[in-house]
Amino acid sequence: MLSRREFLSQLLMSGAAIAAGSLAGCSFSQNVSPLLSVARDRKGQYSIRIFSPETVQQRILNIPGRAHGLSLHPSGRIAVCHDRRPGRRMYIVDLEDQSLSRTLEAAPNRHFFGHGVFSPDGNFLYTTENNYQKGEGVIGGYQVSDWSRIDEFSSRGIGCHELRLHPDGETLVVANGGILTHPDQPRKKLNLESMTPKLSYINRHTGELLEERSFGHHQLSIRHLDVADDGTAVIGMQYQGDKTDIQPLVALHRRGEAIQPMVAEDDQWLGLSQYIASVVCLPGSQIAVTTTPRGNRVVFWNMNARRQIASFHVSDVAGAALTGSNQVTVSNGGGELITYSYEGYDMKEASRLRYPDTNWDNHMASSTTNG
Repeated sequence: MLSRREFLSQLLMSGAAIAAGSLAGCSFSQNVSPLLSVARDRKGQYSIRIFSPETVQQRILNIPGRAHGLSLHPSGRIAVCHDRRPGRRMYIVDLEDQSLSRTLEAAPNRHFFGHGVFSPDGNFLYTTENNYQKGEGVIGGYQVSDWSRIDEFSSRGIGCHELRLHPDGETLVVANGGILTHPDQPRKKLNLESMTPKLSYINRHTGELLEERSFGHHQLSIRHLDVADDGTAVIGMQYQGDKTDIQPLVALHRRGEAIQPMVAEDDQWLGLSQYIASVVCLPGSQIAVTTTPRGNRVVFWNMNARRQIASFHVSDVAGAALTGSNQVTVSNGGGELITYSYEGYDMKEASRLRYPDTNWDNHMASSTTNG
């Protein structure tokens, strides 16, 4: 059986012309992984793309509207793309034949919040969803063998957004953003004065709440996160208060302790424009990466010192994903892919590539990271 990297490399080496929406022949170095993301073209057509961070080659799978995060199955043969709120679709991508194999609809009175994660054995998918009749976040459980929705339990908050699997394999780490929404008013935030954001640790089998933490200002919405090898959660936030307020937008949490903010100067926080889009922890290190499209910054953080170690200007920066040994790639709304290499805490730009007629969306997944 092919390894995940061998499989995806062969996938991206097959196909026909880019204009036809398939892959031209290409090859990857052993240290670089192909990527997946949602994108929009100049005509407003949204698509899921499988593409190279090295050369302009891609597979385009059109979808009817804007989607958000992607989850990669542990086998590397399947990816799931999740609608953003108030979307009601999930798209199952068959990476073996490079097709959309199935589209799933949300359960009655539910919509998706844009993220999901697989169990370690790949038998189950967990998604963040809205019970909009009750105004409560829920985690939907899907059996991968037939994609049936077999379970649901409370996210323990309102407006659950991104979730990750803890390294113990049993615990879901959930960013409950605290923002109440309803599909009748799709993008309106209905409870800004009474928000209660939470970081919740939930047993994926029973739905039991194992630990819960709040942090800072009640309008500091916990939206995105990643979990490092040692179980440290790094959270990215989006502030819903006054535009002139200065708030810490990135923090970390270790089980049994309080959430600790990263340390930055006031002008550094202001430069992030109160909005964190993607969070990635780099394996085998104590480094986390965050992106902010509104602040046009990609920032590298030292988790031990809780401080910035590097910051780069990238216009409308969006997704971030590990793409190889000591390499991370970010995307932006201008179709660019910028790869950074790191040695210890020394970060530098390694390459830059631009896909024409492409507006990358907020998240990327690679065969090295589980979306």
